[in-house]
Amino acid sequence: MAKIKVTGDTLMVISEIKHEEFVKAKKYNPEILKLKDEDGNEQFAVNYGNASIGEYGVTFSSVNAEGYLFTSGDAPVQGVHEDLEKEKEMVIEEYASVLCKLTMVEKQVKTAMEDIQKFADAVAENVTIE
Repeated sequence: MAKIKVTGDTLMVISEIKHEEFVKAKKYNPEILKLKDEDGNEQFAVNYGNASIGEYGVTFSSVNAEGYLFTSGDAPVQGVHEDLEKEKEMVIEEYASVLCKLTMVEKQVKTAMEDIQKFADAVAENVTIE
């Protein structure tokens, strides 16, 4: 499950998707980076580019030292942090649905990675350069 960390005035979302996995997913099966409703309409998506955290998706903008995608934005409470439990409740209230949807996408990616790797390996076995 993705993690949310608030440090000072910055809120960070750290995914369980590694950058390498994101690149493979985007290349071989970009649909696993999306959640769709029963009619096929996109409801949530994961991307990489300019930082964005919202109810319809997360766009990660960086990779941490361990290779995981992360992004940041403004924390819901700016300035002096007096009541940490209240602030935690505010973060949960504002970001729980985003974290839930992001976790669903993360599971799709992790599940698909084995199949993607098998496909990439099969392609590599069928390429000959002379």
